[in-house]
Amino acid sequence: MNAKLAAVAFAAIIAAISFRASAQTISYYDTGEEFAGPFPSWRSVKEFGAKGDGSTDDAAAIGNALKALKNTNAKTWNVLYFPAGTYMIGQPVYYTDRVNDDYTGLRIVGEDPATTLIKCMDDFPAATSGVAQGTMVRLDATYGNICRISFDGNHRASIGLLRDGVYGSDWRITDMFFRNLATGIQYGGASDQGQDLTAIMRCRFSRCGTGLKMTNQNCMGIYAWYCLFEDCRTAIDNGGGFAMPMCNVFMRSTVVDITTGQNGYPVLNNTSVGSKMFLDNSQSQWCMVMANNNKVYNATDATVMKNVDVALDNTILSRSGPGPVISSGKPNLVCVGNTFTIAKPVQAAARSCILEQKIVDASTLVVPSTIRFPGTPRNNHRKIFEIQKGAGDIAAEIQSKITAASLEPAGSNPVVHFPKGEYSLKSTVAVPPNHDMQLVGDGGGPGASGASISWTGSGTGPCFRLLGPTRVTISDISFALAGRGADLMTVENADQAGGRIYCDQVEPMGNTEGQEAACDWLIDGVENSDVTVINQYIGLAARAVEVRGGRVLRSGGSTKGQVSFLNGYLWGNQPNTLNVIDGGRLLFAGYRNENNPKGLMTLNSSSSGVLTFACNQEGVAQYPTPAFNIDGFRGALNVVAQASWLYEKRTSPVFQLRGDGSRTSVLSIGNMLAGGLDTSPAQTAIWDDRTSPAANAALFLNDGLYWNPPFNRQSLPNIYRKASGAAIDAELVLKGLSHLRALRLEPPMNRPAGVTT
Repeated sequence: MNAKLAAVAFAAIIAAISFRASAQTISYYDTGEEFAGPFPSWRSVKEFGAKGDGSTDDAAAIGNALKALKNTNAKTWNVLYFPAGTYMIGQPVYYTDRVNDDYTGLRIVGEDPATTLIKCMDDFPAATSGVAQGTMVRLDATYGNICRISFDGNHRASIGLLRDGVYGSDWRITDMFFRNLATGIQYGGASDQGQDLTAIMRCRFSRCGTGLKMTNQNCMGIYAWYCLFEDCRTAIDNGGGFAMPMCNVFMRSTVVDITTGQNGYPVLNNTSVGSKMFLDNSQSQWCMVMANNNKVYNATDATVMKNVDVALDNTILSRSGPGPVISSGKPNLVCVGNTFTIAKPVQAAARSCILEQKIVDASTLVVPSTIRFPGTPRNNHRKIFEIQKGAGDIAAEIQSKITAASLEPAGSNPVVHFPKGEYSLKSTVAVPPNHDMQLVGDGGGPGASGASISWTGSGTGPCFRLLGPTRVTISDISFALAGRGADLMTVENADQAGGRIYCDQVEPMGNTEGQEAACDWLIDGVENSDVTVINQYIGLAARAVEVRGGRVLRSGGSTKGQVSFLNGYLWGNQPNTLNVIDGGRLLFAGYRNENNPKGLMTLNSSSSGVLTFACNQEGVAQYPTPAFNIDGFRGALNVVAQASWLYEKRTSPVFQLRGDGSRTSVLSIGNMLAGGLDTSPAQTAIWDDRTSPAANAALFLNDGLYWNPPFNRQSLPNIYRKASGAAIDAELVLKGLSHLRALRLEPPMNRPAGVTT
């Protein structure tokens, strides 16, 4: 097919998208996040000849800018800035002659997506073959960031932004707009290399065949948060990958909002209006999908969700009947707290748990005419305090700029800027309480590829002390403390009612095997503030995440704070990967777990609290120890929609329960768990309960995954208090799921004065 015919074919695809009139409008609100820049350390694409005048072909100039950026470690700059303008391209843009990690840490930043546009010219070669694949821009660096630019394919380009080539990690794609494209963003394509730990936030996809696409199983640990998909055929196509959709809005998808791949995931708090179908998991019988608190209005298909495993608190206003609204296609199904508008909304699986289901009249569910959505962060042109890299005592230099920033008027939110470079601290830098400010670097890449802070002082540091109530935002800075024995950062006096500590792509970890961190994440005594940690690598630690209760939880009381870890990657940890102490509460969901040969967690008599482990992926090696080792635990462990993949033969049970069970509650529900060697082993290959007195422990609606024949999946008998074939205990299920159902999800928001945010 020649380019002209390809363009006609693509135009036909776009024309096939239904543009039904919709009463919905999007109202964008200010979250309190801000954009800062450009800084003197950045370089403009116009320095390389780009015009941005809406008529000149700027493809070569943009390519020259990327060539100049090659070998970021050796460069004095790593941020390429696009001022407002329309940059026309007559050919794909791809940086050539890359070797290894030449572009690690690069940042491509536009002034504002409403005013900064890259658009295909009318003669752009549509659907070309080769490395570019009809792509507008292809990037394959690790540790990169592209933000605040609009891409318009002009019905010519097949892909807007392609992330392909070398395996990558830790990308941020934020506040990007994609329209008139066959695919907006694609991971993988020319190779089977993938991407993990990628944030796709506040992006908008309009009139795309596919908005966001993953092509292979190495595309994982990706999350789409607060993205808007309008008039696409398929909004999110997971292919063989794993993208976790949270808080997105889907409008009028003509095929489906979300499809699944080989890996399962949680689908949380999304809104869909007028699409054909919301969720289709029919591509794979092996992945586990958990759909929680989604709102689906007027889907044109009778079936709204296919092949889900766990559905909690979804609200579905059906446009047509008779249903089913949720179809199983799996041997086990858990549905709790869902609201429907038709009779018989659920196609029951062979075994089902359906609780608190509501059937209401359709007239009582009102489709929102206005959907509130976080807008693109504004550039408020704050006062900037530049760190001078050549200062003799860099800690003193940083401290002086932070102190000066703290003297600015309340609400001025000044910026302390760290240009690209390495900063070695010999003493602790303190950020004073109750002063709003922003600490902003030129990128979070490792070593010299971005703004990197290390510790060369004596003792345990820390590098930074945030004195609460803290009002500081830290972004695009990396910390390199490997082997130094120092703490990266302490946050003190941060537990105020209504406060929040929010971490996105923050990745503390040990150095190498044999130099594991004592603890990657220690949440100690935070009971009233919410701690939200999203999209990070947790690795090489004796204790990966430990949550300790404070005075109230330790004494058995209740508080309103939450500790939630959502979406990421676990690798190479020790037996106490996750732990709760003194009544601590931890929700851990959406992680890929590999190479943790000593198990996921050991909860013994020194542990107490609530730990919910939901919709995570376990790449099982030959475990000599149980994944969940419970021995005298004083609290509740809830495991929901967990998927265990049997790469090698397991030599220990998945759940091992021992000791005094009088204060132990364990609920395993809706999981696919890797067992032993045989097709029909004893139940102790997965569930071995020898507690005395017996724990309040249940295995409900679980499947076993066995080695012979490969990936043989069989339903396990329900077990409750050691009795096989037991009836499901509704009270235990509802209590066990209550922690997960109470999850709060919101972007970083301005909070009242006097609290940490």
